[in-house]
Amino acid sequence: MIKKVKLSKLQDKPFTIIPKPFDDELLSSWFARLAYAHHTHPQTFINLYFGLKNRGLFKKNIDISLDVKLLQQIQTMCKNKIDIFKLTLKTYSGYLQEDDINIPSNRFFSHLRYCPICLREDKIPYFRKKWKLAFSTICLNHNCFLHTSCPKCNAPLSILKMHKDKLAFSNCQKCGFELKKARKIGLRDKYLSAKNSQQKILRVLNQGYAKFYDSTVYSFCFFDTINQLAKIILLKQNFGFIEKHRLFELLQNCKERKFNTSQSIYIQLDVKENFALFGLIWHLFEAYPKNLEEFIHANSLTHWDMVKEIRYLSFWYDNLVNNIIPRYVAFGDMITAEEIEHGKKYLASQGLEVNKANLSRLFGNINYFSKNQDLPLKAINEQI
Repeated sequence: MIKKVKLSKLQDKPFTIIPKPFDDELLSSWFARLAYAHHTHPQTFINLYFGLKNRGLFKKNIDISLDVKLLQQIQTMCKNKIDIFKLTLKTYSGYLQEDDINIPSNRFFSHLRYCPICLREDKIPYFRKKWKLAFSTICLNHNCFLHTSCPKCNAPLSILKMHKDKLAFSNCQKCGFELKKARKIGLRDKYLSAKNSQQKILRVLNQGYAKFYDSTVYSFCFFDTINQLAKIILLKQNFGFIEKHRLFELLQNCKERKFNTSQSIYIQLDVKENFALFGLIWHLFEAYPKNLEEFIHANSLTHWDMVKEIRYLSFWYDNLVNNIIPRYVAFGDMITAEEIEHGKKYLASQGLEVNKANLSRLFGNINYFSKNQDLPLKAINEQI
């Protein structure tokens, strides 16, 4: 491999060799193969063609981080033979989330995973885009869990690095272990039926919508809902109903775990725990809407519990929850001072600000606190 070459003549010039991307190939995987085709270390390749001033742009997660201008530059250097944007994770914009995907905004991307059997069968090993998705935990072709790191030294994968500047990304960059030789972690027979959950979630992503009886839901709304349910289950420790499912065996270690709320939940779980979590969430939408209803009642959840942290609340989900636990209840105007005191204590216990807006959501009555300006509001204001 050529390395540590100092030349500026190649900057912005067309690439000499342009490998064809494989099906579902990740940008970083293709880019590394592009460097190998030029017999060049990926880092040296970046320096040669993009200059030292731009090499920092490639140190982040290039599958998400490269801006449109740089992606267009790469495409031009490929003589427009490759649709570079198609190789990035930004293609999930509008599918995983409504707006443009960038590094900090999307919680459904994981560290890179891989199936060793797929790498063995590939004529030229490469890494798939779907292996970066948090809910892609098993290889559907080989009925096995994906690996999340090197099985020998436990190092995470880093595609644009090479072990001793010699071995390609099909080897661990830290210890040199050949990844395709990793043992197969098979899916036990009792969990085989749960692989349908991953298939169905991937189908929602690829189609851009989910279908529940007569309701058609945009995929980004559905993924917002999945994220909300993951928080309700793991952050709030609501295990009623789902703890009866066989998949819950894989989540036993989460019962007492403290999660970092500033990080994606899925990054904090191992691959089997993610497999179980997404399987259980999909289970809540089976026998629609019976299972979700049982889950809500088993955990004594309120309408506000189910919707309060969703940034863009879809009509479908709001209506679904409202049919199970109505936002508005009979005699909703009859809120006593004692109930308000209990409501304030609940908000404080959840680390939420005690104000009229949060109390309105908690009691499910947005009109009460604007109609009644006397004792209850005075009590609220004194507390605040």
